[in-house]
This record gives sequence, C-alpha cells and structure tokens, in this order.
Amino acid sequence: MKNKNVGSIYINSITNAQRWVKFRQSVDSKKHSGYWNSGVYAWTGQFLNKNPYGYWTVYDNRKHQYPCNVLIPIDEFPNLYITDTGNVCVSQMWNDRMFSSNQEISLMKFAKFLKMRYTNYERFVAGFLNPLLKTLPQEENPFYQILSNLELEYKHATKFTYAEAFKLPREFSSIVFGSISVPDMIAELGHERVAVAGQPVKHKSFSSNGEFLGYKEYDVIFETHRVNGRKMGISDAYAIRCWCTTTDNEHWIWIEDKYANDPLEAIASTFRIHENLVPFIKELKRQGDILLVELTKDIDPRGDLVSLTKDQYFSLLTAQS
Repeated sequence: MKNKNVGSIYINSITNAQRWVKFRQSVDSKKHSGYWNSGVYAWTGQFLNKNPYGYWTVYDNRKHQYPCNVLIPIDEFPNLYITDTGNVCVSQMWNDRMFSSNQEISLMKFAKFLKMRYTNYERFVAGFLNPLLKTLPQEENPFYQILSNLELEYKHATKFTYAEAFKLPREFSSIVFGSISVPDMIAELGHERVAVAGQPVKHKSFSSNGEFLGYKEYDVIFETHRVNGRKMGISDAYAIRCWCTTTDNEHWIWIEDKYANDPLEAIASTFRIHENLVPFIKELKRQGDILLVELTKDIDPRGDLVSLTKDQYFSLLTAQS
C-alpha cells in the first residue's frame, strides 16, 4: 500500500463526500475516536466537524494486513490526505480501490494551494500546522519530518495565478477554486455589465425557528456581465450577478454566453432538472447554488437535463436567500 513516488499529490476522479459509510466508536478508544470501513480497507482515527481529520491508520480489512498511516490535513476535504511516505494525495477514501485511478500533482503545487487558504505564515502555523501536529502520536513519527518539509515549501510558495489554477487537473482545480473568492476574482479579472433586469417576486417568509410567517413581496435585480478571460488564458466568459435577499451580499454564477442579453432567462438557466419531472414541480426553494424541488408526486427522473424558462422558474420559486 506504500506509494513509491515520494513528494507527489494524487487526485481521484470522484470526490462525493456524502458517500462516507457508517461510523461507529472505535474499540481502541485510547488511540482512535472513529472507525471507517470501505469493504477492502478499514480506517481508524479521529473526526472534526463530522469529517475525518488528522492521524489515521489504514489496513487491509479482509486480512488486517499492510497497515499504513495517513494524515488528513483539512477536514473540509476528507478525500485529501498525506501518506507516511511523504505523498500528498486526493483520493476517494470510501472507494474500495482508493489507491487506484490517481492523478499526480507536485508537492509544490499543494503548498501553493495552502498559500491561498492561509495568506501568511502565522495563519498557516495556527490554522494548519499546529492542529495537525497535535493529532500525531508522541513517539517518533515520519509525519513530523513531512510537515517540516511542507512548512519549508510553504515559505517559498506563491499563490496560484488564475491562469495556473484554470490549467490544473479538473478535480484539483475544483478544490483550488473553492478557496478563491469569486467576487474578488471577477473584480481582479475585470468585467463589463451587459444587461440588467428586475423581477417582482412573492416568497415565503420563515422565522429563525422555521415557523411560516406568510408571504413577502419585493423586487429582485439580476445583472449579466462579460468577464475578461485574458488572465486565465481563455476567451471572455459570462456571469450573472445577484444579491442575497437576507444579507445583501453579492453573488456571481457562471452562465452560458447565449443568455448574456437576458438576465432573467440566465438565472433560470442555472437550474437544471430531468425533463420528465418538469410538469410535476410544485415549488422551488433556492439558497445560492443549492436548489430544493418539491414535486406533486413521486416519480423517477428520466430523460435529458433541461433548464426552466424564466416564466416557469419565477412562477415556481417560493423562497430564496
């Protein structure tokens, strides 16, 4: 189970964290706070915010052979781990073949990613390095040297440029862009407003306890913008700008260029659903990029994914934030 290519990052093509299997308390409570079983591999370690974090032991679940240790450095990305041979990997730990189908990323690029999350050395030490060190066993452990090497890489690393991040392998690129503020990125790239449109809406209002308070009427505004793609080494892209009805913070969502001149059709196009479900939609609720759909009957999704028209979208939308 030991990887040979020391000093590399590996990416697995699937990163669905919702597929974590059943968790139970470990029998060995002195060393571990959790247990995870994939069918082929078993894991013992501790959790943070319901995700595995820090020092974990992995072994063959069928014969309890080939034990090795890994370090999960960021609880937000439970599929990212460092092996005890010095490899930094992103893989699907709940996959029965977790060490297969990997893409290689250099250790230096991992340090560049950390530079984006922890913008100065003090934050890197306090938010990344020290918490990980606390999870390590007291005895001599190879991870002390590995983290020391990573600390050195961090000191010399620079943040990814947008062009560099855009050219990364898709799976790692999505993690990197997840650490970038989209409004800040678009402001730095440069953008130009193409069209603006307003829409009166009537949405459900709820208390902090979830109690329905009735309906609230107000206007929402959407703007489409052309974003300069030169710094990313691509053609210009298009995005829609909108504002949270709760916090008034601005949000940006990428759109297809064919919707650039119609902001209402553009925002509707960001919702996609199986074609056979459209006639059975009772209402939609939206929170950012998350959309909840209530149907009038249970039906299996079939057919192509399609977007709603602006008339369908706004007539069915009952809550958003």
